[in-house]
Amino acid sequence: MTTWTIARKDLRILSRDRYALLLLVGMPLAIMTIICFSVGQFVSSAQFRHLKLSVIDRDQTEASWDFVNALFDESVGVDLIDENAQSAASTRDAHWSAVITIDPGLEQALDELTLVDLYSLPASRLAGDLSEVGISISARALLPMQGFIISQYVRARLVEVAYGRLLDRYPLIRTYVEANRPSSEFAGRSYFEIPGMLPHQTEAQLYRLLVPSQAVLFAFFLVNIMARSFISERVSGTFQRLRTAPISNLELILGKTLPFLLVSILQGILLFLTGWLLFDLPLGPKPWLLLPVIVCTSVAATGLGLLVALMVSSDYQVNVFATFLILVMAGISGCLMPRDLTPPLMQQISLVLTPHAWSLNAYEEVLVHSPPDSLFVLVNCGVLILITAVLLFAGNLRLRSLQS
Repeated sequence: MTTWTIARKDLRILSRDRYALLLLVGMPLAIMTIICFSVGQFVSSAQFRHLKLSVIDRDQTEASWDFVNALFDESVGVDLIDENAQSAASTRDAHWSAVITIDPGLEQALDELTLVDLYSLPASRLAGDLSEVGISISARALLPMQGFIISQYVRARLVEVAYGRLLDRYPLIRTYVEANRPSSEFAGRSYFEIPGMLPHQTEAQLYRLLVPSQAVLFAFFLVNIMARSFISERVSGTFQRLRTAPISNLELILGKTLPFLLVSILQGILLFLTGWLLFDLPLGPKPWLLLPVIVCTSVAATGLGLLVALMVSSDYQVNVFATFLILVMAGISGCLMPRDLTPPLMQQISLVLTPHAWSLNAYEEVLVHSPPDSLFVLVNCGVLILITAVLLFAGNLRLRSLQS
């Protein structure tokens, strides 16, 4: 009985339960699609219209009206409410993304600005807290990224209004600007063009993060499935009969892991194809480098799955130990939280304790860098193979202890 004979037997068992196989491959695709659609709306220019700004104008001057008119945009909803409705304009109400209050003194503050304030924005009063010029923003606390986008959008429109008022005070400068710049192009828009700054590029950066992290996470979820498969074969007595057959431990180990390896590779390829087709995920200038990363990640996942499967002895242990191990390793490595946001110490620890981190490093090199360093990718893949060899060696020792 050869390795392929054992693998073919397990593949036949997997193919008989078509619903389980469909769920095994389809569930990661469905979850990744839901996450990408849900998170992607916060950076998609097409979804920017979901921002609803509520404005309370306490200044009631020409400058404040110009500012309110500048906020109106085809992709941003703006509601002008009076003072009596202020109590209803709470960011706890999901109808509003933010409440913008224009305090008395805005017109005076804008008229005090100079050319230096507009052409040297880092040193300008408009670059700091907008409350200094009479603008306060109350955004929803649970959406800090959206709050940042709104503050930048408001700042851009305020710069636009201040720029127009400044040109009104200096006709010669207006004449020069109109002669050398299209009338529709304002200085403020060139500094903070939020709807134009956030479209495809930022959205693509998000998917470069989400798709690989989901691919690595679900690759290692096979640990649970492999462990349950081994438990069921122990209960049925199939595993004991295989151990008494005239085959080596290596043939047995390879035969039991090969079916799950093939499923894992198929799952990884489908995840990236889904990201490319549905979310226009850029695959980089060398997309073929994704294939060795997918294969090596799957090899490491099945190696870990084999070791866990030989360590546990009941369904209860699979539920507790295997699930705990998967989630902890995913959290440490960066599958649940971007690696760049984790402390440097944790990033170093993840390289020692998890194969996930090496896989994420390789995916980042392929998808983000242009051109990617092929040697760096192959080194990370080599580390994954080395980790797999250690896991298979430990699994072989565990199998020998079970035989004795």
